[in-house]
Amino acid sequence: MSLSNQQKRNLAFGAMLSYYNNEPILEIKLKGKKEDHKKQLNTYWGVHDHKSALERLEKLLNLENSLEIDILLKKSTPEINKIKETIANKLKIQFSEVLAVKSSYAWDICRFIVLAKWCYWSGYISSYEMWNFTIEGTEKASNIGDNWKEYTISFLLGRTIQGFEMESIINECKELFYSKRSTKSWFLGVKDINVHKKYNFK
Repeated sequence: MSLSNQQKRNLAFGAMLSYYNNEPILEIKLKGKKEDHKKQLNTYWGVHDHKSALERLEKLLNLENSLEIDILLKKSTPEINKIKETIANKLKIQFSEVLAVKSSYAWDICRFIVLAKWCYWSGYISSYEMWNFTIEGTEKASNIGDNWKEYTISFLLGRTIQGFEMESIINECKELFYSKRSTKSWFLGVKDINVHKKYNFK
């Protein structure tokens, strides 16, 4: 299936997790087994049919998780400041650039794009529904955010504050951030590392 530039741009908002999951960044072909995705959707997301898929996707689109994280993000605690410092160091950017990001919205939007793909692969939503969801997610992200740098920081803030280790995904984020391949991406044959350079955020 040949995708339009707009469809590819929509998928770019899920690039960080697609790469992390060893899935094609700008493709919609099923990666892995359908049953594996169905099992993970049920175990980790409580998604097992059309209704539960729509409910879970709606919560992510409404940024329910990110809004809760943002309450913690506003607090200047040693733990939160340490996370911000680590993001600045790992991405090799100024600490002030991380401080300027006030929302973890990208954490929910990135998961939303990838989850829509998974729900489609599992047969819980149609192709039409999936693409409509990616449009909604992209529009919400571009209305809230400013650029890919801010989006990356927002994603890392949300993911790390929620309790996931930054080390598990930071290399993928850096490659996408700088549009620069690593030995890993060359070895695995990962394509489209330059998505955030190729497609406009707004």
